[in-house]
Amino acid sequence: MTDDTTFGHRDSGVPEDGVPGTGVRENGIPGGHAVRTPEDFMLFRADMLRGLGEDDQADALLRQLSQTRSPHLLHRIGTSWLRAGRPDECARVLRAALPAAAGTEDEMEIATNLGCALFLLGEEAEAEPHLRRGAALGSPIARQNLATVLRRGGDPEGAERVLRRAAADGGTGAILSLAHLLRADGRRREAWEWLRRAAATGLVEAAAVLGADLALDGPDQDLDEAEHWLTPAARSGDTSAEWRLGQLLSRRGEDEQARRWLTRAAEKAVRPQDPERTEADAEAAGEPGPAPGGRPRRLRDGTREPRDGGPRVVVGRGDVLTLSRDDDERAPIRQAAGAAFTLGALLCDQGESEEGRRWLRIAVEAGEPEAAVGLARMAGWAGDEAEQLRWYARAHELGHGTAAFHAGGLCAERGRAREAEDWYERSAAAGHGLAAANLAGMHGARGDREGAERWYRRAVGLSGHPEADALVRRFTTPSDQEQALAEWVLWCARRGFPWAVEWVRDTGLPETA
Repeated sequence: MTDDTTFGHRDSGVPEDGVPGTGVRENGIPGGHAVRTPEDFMLFRADMLRGLGEDDQADALLRQLSQTRSPHLLHRIGTSWLRAGRPDECARVLRAALPAAAGTEDEMEIATNLGCALFLLGEEAEAEPHLRRGAALGSPIARQNLATVLRRGGDPEGAERVLRRAAADGGTGAILSLAHLLRADGRRREAWEWLRRAAATGLVEAAAVLGADLALDGPDQDLDEAEHWLTPAARSGDTSAEWRLGQLLSRRGEDEQARRWLTRAAEKAVRPQDPERTEADAEAAGEPGPAPGGRPRRLRDGTREPRDGGPRVVVGRGDVLTLSRDDDERAPIRQAAGAAFTLGALLCDQGESEEGRRWLRIAVEAGEPEAAVGLARMAGWAGDEAEQLRWYARAHELGHGTAAFHAGGLCAERGRAREAEDWYERSAAAGHGLAAANLAGMHGARGDREGAERWYRRAVGLSGHPEADALVRRFTTPSDQEQALAEWVLWCARRGFPWAVEWVRDTGLPETA
């Protein structure tokens, strides 16, 4: 889910409440700047210029300041570069600052931020010793980044050890990262215990992940506990929690509440979130809970909850910048698109087809391929084949695993063999075994035995079946072909191939075939 990387410490000197970027300092300058020296003023001016989009002027000021020999000032300059998305400049400055910072109060933060900058640049081997240094000095940010470097470098045990030490110290970010690692390793129940611990401190992402896991079908499903965790996460504006809570309520037949939560999540696929929108605005609009995109609330451990898709700011000594970066920055949009798809399907099931199709189209525009498949099927039911094929094509563009196969089947049913072959070839290229088998059948029907065998071998190869030669012989034996194909599809379905699972579900292929 996340890569759980955490980027950087800011310079020291945060307001008493520990929340950066708020309030007015003694000098009357907002934003957490204490301007006491000419260098302070130049740093403040650089930040102001960058905020106005004058990046070249801001860069020039920072480069001018970088001539200093003060490790503390170099630390502040490097941090400014890191905030500006320039890890190259940050690394250059902090490399110069670190030797002189040994034994000072800035050493931990400089080592950590240098490691973070190098990590962002892809220089993980060089980043590791700096992150180890920051971790040894007590930086939770360094620990989390170090764990990610170790995991990427093929040392998951080392990563787990680092995270367990950090989690044992009570760091909610480390707990969340450890839970992600355990979930990926199949140790879901242990992960849930850590997630419960983090969620109990008010960490919304932990509550959202835990609730979503507990709502899944399976022996560990617990819908009551899932709702317990999803509800506060959804009220805090977490898109994933809104979506999953809507699904859960729909499953329970609480359609009105389900629609409210799904609508709230789905609307994020069609309108930008308003950072100035408040809880009072939400109540006035009749929305359940705090407004999406509203101001993040501060949690017990000094963190402030992120707006969806944004960083979580963690306040410690020196004021940490960014925590728990998601590799997929489009995750919130993807979740909103999923909610739009779920909402559209629910409305269609309730007889509100026009409104349902509207949400399905919104979901497609936001990148949800299943919504395009749903619209294709609806067009097919209405007898509009051109529209049906158009939506299958769109679903394929969005990466749907079986849309091209269905488009090929539609063309084949209408006798458009050349188009059917084109679609089946696209589907086979995406790993669909039955598409390759259908191409084999089409070659065989026109007497191309060599082409038929080639495509049958391709089909079997896509599945990794251990008895490929014997299976191909059965496929090319007319009296045994149908039974062999059925057995092969079931074999693939039992091993989780999505196209085979879908075929068994849609055709009702008996398990004893």
